[in-house]
Amino acid sequence: MSGEAPEIVYADGEDDASPMGAMLAGLISANIEQNPERWDDFHKLSGTSVSIEVPDIEEALTLTFAGDDLVVRNGKRGRPAVSITADSDVVMALNLVKTGPMGMPNYFDEAGRNVVRALLNGKLKIGGMWRVDTLNRVTRLFSVA
Repeated sequence: MSGEAPEIVYADGEDDASPMGAMLAGLISANIEQNPERWDDFHKLSGTSVSIEVPDIEEALTLTFAGDDLVVRNGKRGRPAVSITADSDVVMALNLVKTGPMGMPNYFDEAGRNVVRALLNGKLKIGGMWRVDTLNRVTRLFSVA
């Protein structure tokens, strides 16, 4: 582990960064600072990008894991391994999914069931769901629970 938390790099400049991107990057950074074992997930994602589109606030962003850095870019950039499309309330609900045994997301409590419900009713769309390892690592990094 190189530091206490990832370095957040705003590729488009911090002043012009997507507010949702800055918030999610700060959340990931705080999660790793509070749970240093999550560095393993962060480092295993190195070279991986995740795009998030949030239609209700007309934002899109790309998070790229790069060694000890988390690069935040405005808009959907490159070829992300995982793409998430959901309104802001659903994106924020992803932060409430707890991890259960063996670090797997717990979809059996209320927060988990809400995410499954959003998937089933089309309020949450995830491209790259077949990349289960990547998706589980991203879920653990997002989870504040």
